[in-house]
Amino acid sequence: MKAQVLLQLDEVFPAVKCAERAVELNPTWSIGRQTLGRAQLGFGEVEMALINFEKALHLDPLNEEAKEDLRWSVQLVKEKAARKDICRT
Repeated sequence: MKAQVLLQLDEVFPAVKCAERAVELNPTWSIGRQTLGRAQLGFGEVEMALINFEKALHLDPLNEEAKEDLRWSVQLVKEKAARKDICRT
């Protein structure tokens, strides 16, 4: 998938766009959803990435990499929320 190559080249925004197109063409492709989530993480869109990792796992519950990506993104969301709480006090 072109988006995976773009991620390796640190071309995050183009990777997001390519992965979005792949998901648009085949919304039931688990790897496409997972790649979109990874690209979104690289772009700083943690909540959107989490949604796509959840969708990837729904499509392929045995995908161990997607499970790890989901765990990691959940942790990032928690850390982000904790930082916001610290800033408010």
